[in-house]
Amino acid sequence: MLNPLKLPPAVIEALFTFAEVVNQLPAIATQVDERAERVERDIAAMRRGVTEIGHVRRAVEPLDGRLEQVERELGRVRDAVAPLESSLGGLERQMSTMDGRLAETNRLQGETNEGIEGLGGGVAPLEGGLESVRANTAPLNDRLNALQESLSAMQAELVALRSAAEPVASAAARVSELRDRLPGRG
Repeated sequence: MLNPLKLPPAVIEALFTFAEVVNQLPAIATQVDERAERVERDIAAMRRGVTEIGHVRRAVEPLDGRLEQVERELGRVRDAVAPLESSLGGLERQMSTMDGRLAETNRLQGETNEGIEGLGGGVAPLEGGLESVRANTAPLNDRLNALQESLSAMQAELVALRSAAEPVASAAARVSELRDRLPGRG
């Protein structure tokens, strides 16, 4: 039996580094899961808003004769919609940052796996423990890849929602204009 105290310092240091990296992976995965859930909730809320505005748009379409006044009010509506665009930009930046972090996590996972393979020959008595660590960390890579694909799909949806929101702003302006022109309104 090999005495662990007689292991070369580089091997011991590599094991400690590996343990630190492995300990950080669940926290990173939890953060990614939380951010993805927040993004999903935001997307669901935006979809509900787009559906509601679609109903309003269909109700306003027969009133195209009042379009000229609506166009004058469009500037006010654009100012009201501006915070939505900055929110979407913030979400895109967060998703871009998350993509970078996921790539870094995947890179670290690859380095960790390479380090484990290199240590395997020199620390044969620890092989059982290394196999256990590999089994515990292998599903993380698949889970992170699936999450990265899901986030990329969400990012594409956000871009599509932004495009869909522009006609909604026009319809909202029309509704505002029409409301102001109704009898009994200033």
